[in-house]
Amino acid sequence: MYPSEDFYNSNEEPKNKYFNKVIIFYPLLLSFALAIGVYLGILVNPAPVSNTEKETISKINSLLNLIEDKYVDSINRDELTEQSLRAIISRLDPHSSYMTAEDFKRSEEELSGNFGGVGIQFLIVNDTLCVTHVIEYSPSEDAGVIPFDRIIRVDSISMAGRKITNNDVFKHLRGEIGTRVKIKILRNRTDTLNMELKRDAIPVSSVDASFMLDEYTGYIKLTQFGATTYEDFIAAVNKLNNRGMKQLIFDLRDNGGGYLDAAIKLSDEFLDKGKLIVYTEGKASPKETYKATSKGRLHQTKLAILINHNSASASEIVAGAVQDNDRGIILGRRSFGKGLVQQQFKPFADESAIRLTVARYYTPTGRCIQKPYGNGIDYDNEQLDRYNRNEFFVPDSSIFVDSLKYTTPKGKIVYGGGGIMPDIFIPLDTTYRTSFFSHLQYLEDRPISAFIYLYLEKYHHQLKSAYKSATAFNQNFEINNTMYNSFFEYLKNINIRYSDSQKKQSETIIKRYLKAEIARFLWNNDGYYRVLTTTDADVQKALYELNNH
Repeated sequence: MYPSEDFYNSNEEPKNKYFNKVIIFYPLLLSFALAIGVYLGILVNPAPVSNTEKETISKINSLLNLIEDKYVDSINRDELTEQSLRAIISRLDPHSSYMTAEDFKRSEEELSGNFGGVGIQFLIVNDTLCVTHVIEYSPSEDAGVIPFDRIIRVDSISMAGRKITNNDVFKHLRGEIGTRVKIKILRNRTDTLNMELKRDAIPVSSVDASFMLDEYTGYIKLTQFGATTYEDFIAAVNKLNNRGMKQLIFDLRDNGGGYLDAAIKLSDEFLDKGKLIVYTEGKASPKETYKATSKGRLHQTKLAILINHNSASASEIVAGAVQDNDRGIILGRRSFGKGLVQQQFKPFADESAIRLTVARYYTPTGRCIQKPYGNGIDYDNEQLDRYNRNEFFVPDSSIFVDSLKYTTPKGKIVYGGGGIMPDIFIPLDTTYRTSFFSHLQYLEDRPISAFIYLYLEKYHHQLKSAYKSATAFNQNFEINNTMYNSFFEYLKNINIRYSDSQKKQSETIIKRYLKAEIARFLWNNDGYYRVLTTTDADVQKALYELNNH
């Protein structure tokens, strides 16, 4: 997906930018972390305050006053308090967290399904803000902004000829709904236009792509489980059903989760009435069960779900519900292993919040799939440990033990112990992948996308005229050697160095992604994934299983 001024591009919990300072003040933090913990407990779960608790709260203020007054260096009281809050929360579990007001706002916006903005997707090419797509019915479309416009100024801020980042664009184009922003556009590299746009709510779909792979097989890729995910998913399902879908490949790879409610609603579409979807339970949270309510739209649709090591939380709820009810096949690699349920509390006047783990969730057979944490386990690097153990290429046999074994209604054996183990393991496909290609993918300047942008500035009309659909483009267009060599000349011009062997070894995969980027420009993400799924080992294996079983 190209960046959008309306999309905060992160599925991760907010990072602690004060981490290094915490280390400096760590002895001080430990001295009143317990007091902070008591204070949080009182705020989150109000109850009559005992004299001991009152004394503890008094100690907090006394200690802060003493530090502010007598400590050898100057300190920021508010900053120290926030560091202390983070320190105590971090001692609970990997998914409880403290969020500043700004963190909380971003988190809510990310999952809300819309943002205050002007409605463009963009790339930064040669230090200039370039429009790639204009969202339908958005302020930008209403004002006449079109793809390949270059936005050279936003209000009084230059967006051309200087080093700018995606965050610079977010900062200046996003804003409160109803506020206005002035932009200056360079069109066709010759004409300048001045526009004033009124920011509005811009919908952002959780469905990254939805199209037919063949006459009967639909494909849906879901990026997250947000407030509008169920509606987005149903719209995609209805579109594919109208095109004759009889079986579905549901791609949850790299989907880090989101709202529990969205996962339950989606699972309901696959399952018979009364089937258990998930249940949750915690010390202060009584057991709560969620069951399918009626025959969903996909009740009779053959189903394959793709997962990988980054499929977490709500993705695992859906995969677990389908697997434990013998409803479809799960393919790929073991999922992340997040089986903890968080609830958000806002006990502070400054709108900061606490995301606190209050329960565990369990799949229908009774599995808690939360992977181990604590006791010296390096939770943050567990994925790297999987790679080092070769688990991306061979199933991890350590979880196949009797104590973690569960049985589905049809007698299939499934396992707990951390994540969902797929019914059909597919090794990570590294065919044609090279370290040089990986390097290109992770560069902030996104050279593959930028090169295609410059190419399509000249030729997008001809290509759209020659290929009437993404399907026709995928079947008939290929990146020729002339274009491939031009790409490497472009890399040289932007000071990306390479060897002849890197160029040769990376040819197949770079050509594939150059083609996919053209398709994304012309037919959005449906075009992009239509190209990539043609050679995607996971998708092709799922298609084979659906067609032959």
